[in-house]
Amino acid sequence: MNDLNATAAPDVSAPSAPRYTLWQLVRYMLRLGTLGFGGPVALVGYMYRDLVEQRHWISDPDYKEGMALAQLMPGPLAAQLAIYLGYIHFRLWGATLAGLAFVLPSFVMVVVDSFPKLGHFGTHSR
Repeated sequence: MNDLNATAAPDVSAPSAPRYTLWQLVRYMLRLGTLGFGGPVALVGYMYRDLVEQRHWISDPDYKEGMALAQLMPGPLAAQLAIYLGYIHFRLWGATLAGLAFVLPSFVMVVVDSFPKLGHFGTHSR
Protein backbone atom coordinates (compact mmCIF):
# COMPACT_ATOMS: atom_id res chain seq x y z
CA MET A 1 0.00 0.00 0.00
CA ASN A 2 1.29 3.46 -0.90
CA ASP A 3 1.29 5.62 2.23
CA LEU A 4 2.21 9.25 1.64
CA ASN A 5 2.75 9.84 5.35
CA ALA A 6 5.42 7.15 5.61
CA THR A 7 8.26 9.59 5.02
CA ALA A 8 9.04 12.10 7.71
CA ALA A 9 8.47 15.72 6.80
CA PRO A 10 11.44 18.04 7.14
CA ASP A 11 11.54 20.06 10.34
CA VAL A 12 10.27 23.52 9.47
CA SER A 13 10.67 25.14 12.86
CA ALA A 14 11.00 28.82 13.57
CA PRO A 15 14.46 30.27 12.91
CA SER A 16 16.79 30.07 15.88
CA ALA A 17 17.64 33.16 17.87
CA PRO A 18 20.45 35.13 16.24
CA ARG A 19 23.96 34.95 17.66
CA TYR A 20 24.28 38.72 17.37
CA THR A 21 22.28 41.80 18.22
CA LEU A 22 20.73 44.25 15.80
CA TRP A 23 23.22 46.88 16.94
CA GLN A 24 26.18 44.60 16.24
CA LEU A 25 24.90 44.15 12.69
CA VAL A 26 24.30 47.89 12.31
CA ARG A 27 27.84 48.65 13.53
CA TYR A 28 29.26 46.10 11.10
CA MET A 29 27.33 47.58 8.15
CA LEU A 30 28.32 51.12 9.17
CA ARG A 31 31.97 50.09 9.28
CA LEU A 32 31.78 48.24 5.96
CA GLY A 33 29.92 51.13 4.34
CA THR A 34 32.58 53.55 5.56
CA LEU A 35 35.78 51.58 5.03
CA GLY A 36 34.77 49.01 2.41
CA PHE A 37 36.71 49.37 -0.83
CA GLY A 38 36.54 47.67 -4.19
CA GLY A 39 33.00 47.92 -5.49
CA PRO A 40 29.89 45.81 -4.92
CA VAL A 41 31.43 42.44 -5.79
CA ALA A 42 34.22 42.98 -3.26
CA LEU A 43 31.79 44.23 -0.60
CA VAL A 44 29.51 41.19 -0.89
CA GLY A 45 32.64 39.04 -0.66
CA TYR A 46 33.61 40.80 2.58
CA MET A 47 30.09 40.20 3.91
CA TYR A 48 30.37 36.48 3.14
CA ARG A 49 33.80 36.17 4.70
CA ASP A 50 32.93 38.17 7.81
CA LEU A 51 29.30 37.22 8.49
CA VAL A 52 29.14 33.63 7.24
CA GLU A 53 32.63 32.18 7.54
CA GLN A 54 34.18 34.02 10.48
CA ARG A 55 31.40 35.27 12.77
CA HIS A 56 28.75 32.66 11.83
CA TRP A 57 26.01 35.29 12.17
CA ILE A 58 24.35 34.36 8.87
CA SER A 59 23.89 30.83 7.54
CA ASP A 60 25.27 29.94 4.14
CA PRO A 61 21.80 29.20 2.67
CA ASP A 62 20.43 32.53 3.96
CA TYR A 63 23.37 34.40 2.44
CA LYS A 64 22.99 32.62 -0.91
CA GLU A 65 19.25 33.33 -0.98
CA GLY A 66 19.90 37.01 -0.27
CA MET A 67 22.59 37.12 -2.93
CA ALA A 68 20.24 35.58 -5.51
CA LEU A 69 17.46 38.05 -4.67
CA ALA A 70 19.86 41.01 -4.74
CA GLN A 71 21.13 39.95 -8.17
CA LEU A 72 17.60 39.66 -9.54
CA MET A 73 16.62 43.21 -8.58
CA PRO A 74 17.94 46.31 -10.31
CA GLY A 75 20.00 48.62 -8.16
CA PRO A 76 23.00 48.49 -5.86
CA LEU A 77 23.91 44.86 -5.22
CA ALA A 78 25.81 45.26 -1.95
CA ALA A 79 23.22 47.60 -0.41
CA GLN A 80 20.38 45.23 -1.30
CA LEU A 81 22.25 42.32 0.22
CA ALA A 82 22.89 44.33 3.40
CA ILE A 83 19.17 45.09 3.62
CA TYR A 84 18.28 41.41 3.17
CA LEU A 85 20.82 40.30 5.77
CA GLY A 86 19.27 42.74 8.23
CA TYR A 87 15.84 41.35 7.40
CA ILE A 88 16.76 37.73 8.11
CA HIS A 89 16.60 37.93 11.91
CA PHE A 90 15.32 41.43 12.64
CA ARG A 91 12.67 41.89 9.92
CA LEU A 92 11.64 45.47 9.06
CA TRP A 93 13.77 47.22 11.68
CA GLY A 94 16.80 45.14 10.76
CA ALA A 95 16.39 45.76 7.05
CA THR A 96 15.91 49.49 7.55
CA LEU A 97 18.76 50.03 9.98
CA ALA A 98 21.24 47.77 8.18
CA GLY A 99 20.45 49.46 4.87
CA LEU A 100 20.80 52.96 6.30
CA ALA A 101 24.01 52.07 8.12
CA PHE A 102 25.50 50.70 4.90
CA VAL A 103 24.44 53.56 2.58
CA LEU A 104 24.66 56.58 4.90
CA PRO A 105 28.49 56.82 5.02
CA SER A 106 28.69 57.13 1.22
CA PHE A 107 25.93 59.72 1.21
CA VAL A 108 27.66 61.80 3.89
CA MET A 109 31.01 61.58 2.06
CA VAL A 110 29.48 62.85 -1.16
CA VAL A 111 27.65 65.71 0.59
CA VAL A 112 30.77 66.78 2.52
CA ASP A 113 32.89 66.54 -0.62
CA SER A 114 30.45 68.81 -2.47
CA PHE A 115 30.73 71.74 -0.03
CA PRO A 116 34.07 73.09 -1.35
CA LYS A 117 32.72 72.89 -4.88
CA LEU A 118 29.61 74.93 -4.04
CA GLY A 119 31.70 78.12 -3.94
CA HIS A 120 32.68 77.58 -7.57
CA PHE A 121 29.13 77.53 -8.91
CA GLY A 122 28.08 80.79 -10.47
CA THR A 123 31.64 82.02 -11.00
CA HIS A 124 32.82 82.09 -14.56
CA SER A 125 36.38 82.69 -15.67
CA ARG A 126 36.67 84.93 -18.71
